[in-house]
Amino acid sequence: DESVKKAIEKLDTMYLEKEEREIYENERKAMMIRKAEVKTAEIKGRKEEKKE
Repeated sequence: DESVKKAIEKLDTMYLEKEEREIYENERKAMMIRKAEVKTAEIKGRKEEKKE
């Protein structure tokens, strides 16, 4: 179940040391940014495809 998976991940991060948590959060933010970039590129690609 996705909600259980998220809860376990949240608990795991609570037990990280401060430095480890910062690294984790920075990596998580980078992943979210990358995901948004890919989604934006996909949308842009679809728009370009429709023009042709």
